[in-house]
Amino acid sequence: MTSRRTKALRLCVAVLTLSALVGCSGGRHDTIQLRLGHVNSVTDPWQTSAQEFADLVNENSGGAVEVKVYPGAQLGGDRDMVEGMQIGSVDFTLVAGVLSSVVPAMTMLEIPYMFTSQQSLNKALAGPGGQQLSEMLSEKGIRNLSWLDRGPRELTANREITAPAQLDGAKVRVPEIPAAIDAWRAMGANPTPMAFSEVYGALQQGVIDGQENPYAIIESGNLYEVQRYVMRTDHVYGYVMLAMSEDAWNRLSTQQQEVVTEAAATVREHHNERTAADEQKYQKMLRDKGMTFVDVDREAFRRAVQPVHAHYAQEFGQELYDHLVAANDS
Repeated sequence: MTSRRTKALRLCVAVLTLSALVGCSGGRHDTIQLRLGHVNSVTDPWQTSAQEFADLVNENSGGAVEVKVYPGAQLGGDRDMVEGMQIGSVDFTLVAGVLSSVVPAMTMLEIPYMFTSQQSLNKALAGPGGQQLSEMLSEKGIRNLSWLDRGPRELTANREITAPAQLDGAKVRVPEIPAAIDAWRAMGANPTPMAFSEVYGALQQGVIDGQENPYAIIESGNLYEVQRYVMRTDHVYGYVMLAMSEDAWNRLSTQQQEVVTEAAATVREHHNERTAADEQKYQKMLRDKGMTFVDVDREAFRRAVQPVHAHYAQEFGQELYDHLVAANDS
Protein backbone atom coordinates (compact mmCIF):
# COMPACT_ATOMS: atom_id res chain seq x y z
CA MET A 1 0.00 0.00 0.00
CA THR A 2 2.81 2.35 0.97
CA SER A 3 4.63 1.57 -2.26
CA ARG A 4 1.54 2.43 -4.30
CA ARG A 5 1.15 5.75 -2.50
CA THR A 6 4.81 6.57 -3.03
CA LYS A 7 4.57 5.78 -6.76
CA ALA A 8 1.43 7.89 -7.08
CA LEU A 9 3.09 10.80 -5.31
CA ARG A 10 6.15 10.57 -7.56
CA LEU A 11 3.92 10.51 -10.63
CA CYS A 12 2.08 13.65 -9.50
CA VAL A 13 5.36 15.47 -8.89
CA ALA A 14 6.65 14.44 -12.31
CA VAL A 15 3.49 15.67 -14.06
CA LEU A 16 3.57 19.01 -12.25
CA THR A 17 7.26 19.47 -13.03
CA LEU A 18 6.73 18.69 -16.72
CA SER A 19 3.81 21.14 -16.90
CA ALA A 20 5.92 23.88 -15.39
CA LEU A 21 8.76 23.23 -17.81
CA VAL A 22 6.44 23.30 -20.82
CA GLY A 23 4.87 26.54 -19.63
CA CYS A 24 8.26 28.20 -19.17
CA SER A 25 9.67 26.96 -22.47
CA GLY A 26 6.69 28.38 -24.38
CA GLY A 27 7.20 31.82 -22.86
CA ARG A 28 3.62 32.84 -23.61
CA HIS A 29 2.85 33.49 -19.96
CA ASP A 30 5.53 36.20 -19.96
CA THR A 31 4.37 37.93 -23.14
CA ILE A 32 3.38 41.58 -22.65
CA GLN A 33 0.38 42.28 -24.88
CA LEU A 34 -0.11 45.91 -25.91
CA ARG A 35 -2.75 47.65 -28.01
CA LEU A 36 -2.15 50.36 -30.64
CA GLY A 37 -5.17 52.27 -31.90
CA HIS A 38 -5.89 54.95 -34.48
CA VAL A 39 -9.01 56.43 -36.07
CA ASN A 40 -8.19 55.98 -39.76
CA SER A 41 -9.16 53.17 -42.10
CA VAL A 42 -7.17 50.04 -42.95
CA THR A 43 -6.28 51.58 -46.33
CA ASP A 44 -4.76 54.71 -44.79
CA PRO A 45 -0.96 55.27 -44.49
CA TRP A 46 -1.40 55.39 -40.71
CA GLN A 47 -2.34 51.71 -40.78
CA THR A 48 0.76 50.83 -42.80
CA SER A 49 2.99 52.57 -40.28
CA ALA A 50 1.12 51.21 -37.27
CA GLN A 51 1.43 47.64 -38.53
CA GLU A 52 5.09 48.11 -39.40
CA PHE A 53 5.75 49.33 -35.84
CA ALA A 54 3.85 46.37 -34.36
CA ASP A 55 5.73 43.87 -36.53
CA LEU A 56 9.12 45.36 -35.61
CA VAL A 57 8.38 45.28 -31.88
CA ASN A 58 6.97 41.76 -32.05
CA GLU A 59 9.96 40.45 -34.00
CA ASN A 60 12.80 42.33 -32.30
CA SER A 61 11.52 41.56 -28.80
CA GLY A 62 11.56 37.87 -29.63
CA GLY A 63 7.83 37.74 -29.02
CA ALA A 64 8.18 39.03 -25.47
CA VAL A 65 6.21 42.16 -26.43
CA GLU A 66 3.20 41.65 -28.69
CA VAL A 67 1.59 44.75 -30.21
CA LYS A 68 -1.80 44.43 -31.87
CA VAL A 69 -3.19 47.21 -34.09
CA TYR A 70 -6.79 48.42 -33.89
CA PRO A 71 -7.63 50.79 -36.81
CA GLY A 72 -10.88 52.57 -37.58
CA ALA A 73 -11.52 53.91 -34.05
CA GLN A 74 -12.02 50.42 -32.63
CA LEU A 75 -10.54 51.67 -29.35
CA GLY A 76 -12.56 54.89 -29.50
CA GLY A 77 -12.08 58.33 -31.01
CA ASP A 78 -8.88 60.34 -30.73
CA ARG A 79 -9.87 61.89 -27.43
CA ASP A 80 -10.95 58.52 -26.01
CA MET A 81 -7.59 56.95 -26.85
CA VAL A 82 -5.61 59.88 -25.47
CA GLU A 83 -7.50 59.58 -22.19
CA GLY A 84 -7.00 55.81 -22.37
CA MET A 85 -3.22 56.27 -22.50
CA GLN A 86 -3.39 58.37 -19.36
CA ILE A 87 -5.28 55.75 -17.38
CA GLY A 88 -3.46 52.78 -18.92
CA SER A 89 -6.32 51.22 -20.94
CA VAL A 90 -4.67 52.10 -24.29
CA ASP A 91 -0.95 51.52 -24.81
CA PHE A 92 -0.12 53.28 -28.10
CA THR A 93 -1.91 55.63 -30.48
CA LEU A 94 -1.22 57.46 -33.69
CA VAL A 95 -2.75 60.82 -32.90
CA ALA A 96 -2.47 64.49 -33.76
CA GLY A 97 -4.10 67.70 -32.58
CA VAL A 98 -6.39 66.27 -29.92
CA LEU A 99 -3.33 66.07 -27.66
CA SER A 100 -4.14 69.69 -26.86
CA SER A 101 -6.90 68.34 -24.61
CA VAL A 102 -4.11 67.04 -22.36
CA VAL A 103 -1.48 69.74 -22.88
CA PRO A 104 -3.24 72.91 -24.05
CA ALA A 105 0.02 74.35 -25.40
CA MET A 106 0.03 71.59 -28.06
CA THR A 107 -2.65 73.61 -29.81
CA MET A 108 0.15 75.94 -30.97
CA LEU A 109 1.05 73.33 -33.60
CA GLU A 110 -2.49 73.48 -35.00
CA ILE A 111 -2.67 77.22 -35.64
CA PRO A 112 -3.12 77.73 -39.39
CA TYR A 113 -0.12 79.26 -41.15
CA MET A 114 2.15 78.68 -38.14
CA PHE A 115 4.73 77.01 -40.41
CA THR A 116 5.69 77.68 -44.00
CA SER A 117 6.67 74.11 -44.93
CA GLN A 118 6.93 70.56 -43.61
CA GLN A 119 10.67 71.09 -43.22
CA SER A 120 10.07 74.14 -41.01
CA LEU A 121 7.67 72.18 -38.83
CA ASN A 122 10.11 69.29 -38.46
CA LYS A 123 12.90 71.65 -37.48
CA ALA A 124 10.66 73.26 -34.87
CA LEU A 125 9.68 69.86 -33.44
CA ALA A 126 13.33 68.81 -33.17
CA GLY A 127 14.23 72.07 -31.44
CA PRO A 128 13.60 73.46 -27.95
CA GLY A 129 9.93 74.17 -28.63
CA GLY A 130 9.15 70.59 -29.66
CA GLN A 131 11.19 69.20 -26.78
CA GLN A 132 9.31 71.37 -24.30
CA LEU A 133 5.96 70.12 -25.61
CA SER A 134 7.11 66.48 -25.36
CA GLU A 135 8.18 66.98 -21.76
CA MET A 136 4.80 68.50 -20.92
CA LEU A 137 3.05 65.46 -22.41
CA SER A 138 5.25 63.06 -20.47
CA GLU A 139 4.23 64.78 -17.24
CA LYS A 140 0.62 63.95 -18.18
CA GLY A 141 1.34 60.25 -18.71
CA ILE A 142 1.94 60.24 -22.50
CA ARG A 143 5.35 59.52 -24.03
CA ASN A 144 6.22 60.91 -27.46
CA LEU A 145 7.98 58.08 -29.30
CA SER A 146 8.19 59.89 -32.61
CA TRP A 147 6.91 62.86 -34.63
CA LEU A 148 5.69 61.65 -38.04
CA ASP A 149 4.89 63.74 -41.14
CA ARG A 150 1.28 64.11 -42.12
CA GLY A 151 1.19 66.35 -45.17
CA PRO A 152 -0.56 69.73 -45.36
CA ARG A 153 -4.23 70.15 -44.54
CA GLU A 154 -6.50 71.36 -47.35
CA LEU A 155 -10.04 72.72 -47.36
CA THR A 156 -12.76 70.83 -49.27
CA ALA A 157 -16.26 72.01 -50.20
CA ASN A 158 -18.87 71.76 -52.91
CA ARG A 159 -18.05 75.21 -54.28
CA GLU A 160 -14.86 77.10 -55.09
CA ILE A 161 -13.43 79.22 -52.28
CA THR A 162 -10.33 81.26 -53.12
CA ALA A 163 -10.28 83.87 -50.33
CA PRO A 164 -11.53 84.16 -46.73
CA ALA A 165 -14.38 86.48 -47.71
CA GLN A 166 -15.87 83.67 -49.82
CA LEU A 167 -16.24 81.37 -46.82
CA ASP A 168 -19.21 83.56 -45.85
CA GLY A 169 -20.16 81.59 -42.73
CA ALA A 170 -19.79 78.14 -44.32
CA LYS A 171 -20.03 75.31 -41.80
CA VAL A 172 -16.58 73.76 -41.89
CA ARG A 173 -15.85 70.69 -39.81
CA VAL A 174 -12.72 71.15 -37.75
CA PRO A 175 -11.06 68.88 -35.16
CA GLU A 176 -11.97 69.45 -31.52
CA ILE A 177 -9.01 71.82 -31.14
CA PRO A 178 -9.39 75.40 -29.85
CA ALA A 179 -6.85 76.90 -32.28
CA ALA A 180 -8.61 75.36 -35.28
CA ILE A 181 -11.97 76.66 -34.11
CA ASP A 182 -10.65 80.17 -33.47
CA ALA A 183 -8.72 80.32 -36.74
CA TRP A 184 -11.56 79.23 -39.00
CA ARG A 185 -13.87 81.69 -37.29
CA ALA A 186 -11.27 84.42 -37.95
CA MET A 187 -11.16 83.36 -41.60
CA GLY A 188 -14.92 83.81 -41.93
CA ALA A 189 -16.24 80.26 -41.55
CA ASN A 190 -18.65 78.80 -39.02
CA PRO A 191 -16.32 76.15 -37.52
CA THR A 192 -18.08 72.95 -36.47
CA PRO A 193 -15.99 70.61 -34.32
CA MET A 194 -16.79 66.91 -34.50
CA ALA A 195 -15.07 63.52 -34.47
CA PHE A 196 -13.72 62.45 -37.85
CA SER A 197 -15.83 59.29 -37.78
CA GLU A 198 -18.92 61.53 -38.12
CA VAL A 199 -17.64 63.68 -40.99
CA TYR A 200 -18.74 61.63 -44.03
CA GLY A 201 -22.32 61.34 -42.80
CA ALA A 202 -22.46 65.02 -41.86
CA LEU A 203 -21.29 66.04 -45.34
CA GLN A 204 -23.67 63.61 -47.00
CA GLN A 205 -26.63 64.96 -45.02
CA GLY A 206 -25.65 68.62 -45.46
CA VAL A 207 -25.08 69.18 -41.74
CA ILE A 208 -21.73 70.74 -42.68
CA ASP A 209 -20.57 72.37 -45.91
CA GLY A 210 -16.91 71.39 -45.90
CA GLN A 211 -13.98 70.02 -43.95
CA GLU A 212 -10.18 70.21 -43.95
CA ASN A 213 -7.66 67.38 -43.94
CA PRO A 214 -4.56 66.08 -45.74
CA TYR A 215 -5.00 64.46 -49.16
CA ALA A 216 -4.49 60.96 -47.75
CA ILE A 217 -7.37 61.36 -45.29
CA ILE A 218 -9.64 62.88 -47.94
CA GLU A 219 -9.01 59.84 -50.13
CA SER A 220 -9.08 57.06 -47.53
CA GLY A 221 -12.19 58.58 -45.94
CA ASN A 222 -13.99 58.52 -49.34
CA LEU A 223 -14.75 62.22 -48.97
CA TYR A 224 -14.53 62.62 -52.76
CA GLU A 225 -17.98 61.02 -52.83
CA VAL A 226 -19.50 63.97 -50.97
CA GLN A 227 -17.16 66.88 -51.86
CA ARG A 228 -16.35 68.33 -55.27
CA TYR A 229 -13.51 70.82 -54.70
CA VAL A 230 -10.14 70.75 -52.96
CA MET A 231 -8.80 74.20 -52.08
CA ARG A 232 -4.98 74.24 -51.95
CA THR A 233 -4.84 76.17 -48.70
CA ASP A 234 -1.83 74.35 -47.17
CA HIS A 235 -2.98 75.98 -43.93
CA VAL A 236 -1.47 73.47 -41.49
CA TYR A 237 1.68 71.44 -42.05
CA GLY A 238 0.80 68.63 -39.74
CA TYR A 239 2.32 65.98 -37.60
CA VAL A 240 1.19 62.59 -36.37
CA MET A 241 2.57 61.46 -33.05
CA LEU A 242 3.34 57.84 -32.32
CA ALA A 243 2.54 58.09 -28.63
CA MET A 244 2.77 55.58 -25.79
CA SER A 245 1.27 55.40 -22.35
CA GLU A 246 3.92 56.04 -19.69
CA ASP A 247 2.23 53.27 -17.72
CA ALA A 248 2.87 50.80 -20.55
CA TRP A 249 6.44 52.11 -21.01
CA ASN A 250 7.21 51.45 -17.35
CA ARG A 251 6.03 47.85 -17.67
CA LEU A 252 8.83 47.12 -20.12
CA SER A 253 12.40 46.13 -19.34
CA THR A 254 15.22 48.45 -20.43
CA GLN A 255 15.94 46.15 -23.38
CA GLN A 256 12.28 46.11 -24.43
CA GLN A 257 12.15 49.91 -24.19
CA GLU A 258 15.12 50.06 -26.57
CA VAL A 259 13.26 47.78 -29.01
CA VAL A 260 10.24 50.13 -28.92
CA THR A 261 12.42 53.23 -29.37
CA GLU A 262 14.32 51.74 -32.32
CA ALA A 263 11.08 50.56 -33.96
CA ALA A 264 9.61 54.07 -33.65
CA ALA A 265 12.72 55.60 -35.27
CA THR A 266 12.57 53.12 -38.17
CA VAL A 267 8.86 53.74 -38.72
CA ARG A 268 9.44 57.51 -38.68
CA GLU A 269 11.98 57.25 -41.49
CA HIS A 270 9.80 54.97 -43.62
CA HIS A 271 6.56 56.84 -42.87
CA ASN A 272 8.03 60.21 -43.83
CA GLU A 273 9.45 58.79 -47.07
CA ARG A 274 6.03 57.34 -47.94
CA THR A 275 4.22 60.56 -47.02
CA ALA A 276 6.43 62.65 -49.31
CA ALA A 277 6.08 60.18 -52.18
CA ASP A 278 2.32 59.82 -51.71
CA GLU A 279 1.40 63.50 -52.03
CA GLN A 280 1.28 63.41 -55.84
CA LYS A 281 -0.28 59.95 -55.84
CA TYR A 282 -3.22 60.99 -53.68
CA GLN A 283 -3.80 64.17 -55.66
CA LYS A 284 -4.03 62.11 -58.84
CA MET A 285 -6.38 59.63 -57.18
CA LEU A 286 -8.68 62.45 -56.07
CA ARG A 287 -8.65 64.01 -59.55
CA ASP A 288 -9.46 60.63 -61.08
CA LYS A 289 -12.38 60.33 -58.67
CA GLY A 290 -13.85 63.64 -59.79
CA MET A 291 -12.43 66.30 -57.48
CA THR A 292 -11.31 69.67 -58.85
CA PHE A 293 -8.26 71.43 -57.36
CA VAL A 294 -8.46 75.17 -56.72
CA ASP A 295 -5.59 77.61 -56.08
CA VAL A 296 -6.27 80.17 -53.35
CA ASP A 297 -4.95 83.47 -52.05
CA ARG A 298 -2.90 81.98 -49.22
CA GLU A 299 -1.58 85.34 -48.14
CA ALA A 300 -5.13 86.56 -47.53
CA PHE A 301 -5.85 83.51 -45.39
CA ARG A 302 -2.55 84.02 -43.56
CA ARG A 303 -3.37 87.65 -42.75
CA ALA A 304 -6.80 86.69 -41.45
CA VAL A 305 -5.35 84.43 -38.72
CA GLN A 306 -2.64 86.74 -37.39
CA PRO A 307 -4.79 87.86 -34.42
CA VAL A 308 -5.14 84.18 -33.51
CA HIS A 309 -1.34 83.82 -33.53
CA ALA A 310 -1.03 86.79 -31.19
CA HIS A 311 -3.67 85.40 -28.85
CA TYR A 312 -2.02 82.01 -28.44
CA ALA A 313 1.47 83.48 -28.13
CA GLN A 314 0.17 85.47 -25.18
CA GLU A 315 -1.74 82.51 -23.69
CA PHE A 316 1.05 79.93 -23.84
CA GLY A 317 4.11 82.13 -23.80
CA GLN A 318 5.84 84.30 -26.36
CA GLU A 319 9.07 82.36 -25.83
CA LEU A 320 7.50 79.01 -26.84
CA TYR A 321 5.82 80.67 -29.84
CA ASP A 322 9.12 82.26 -30.90
CA HIS A 323 10.99 78.95 -30.54
CA LEU A 324 8.48 77.30 -32.88
CA VAL A 325 8.22 79.94 -35.60
CA ALA A 326 11.98 80.56 -35.65
CA ALA A 327 12.23 77.46 -37.85
CA ASN A 328 10.50 79.41 -40.65
CA ASP A 329 13.46 81.80 -40.96
CA SER A 330 16.11 79.21 -41.74
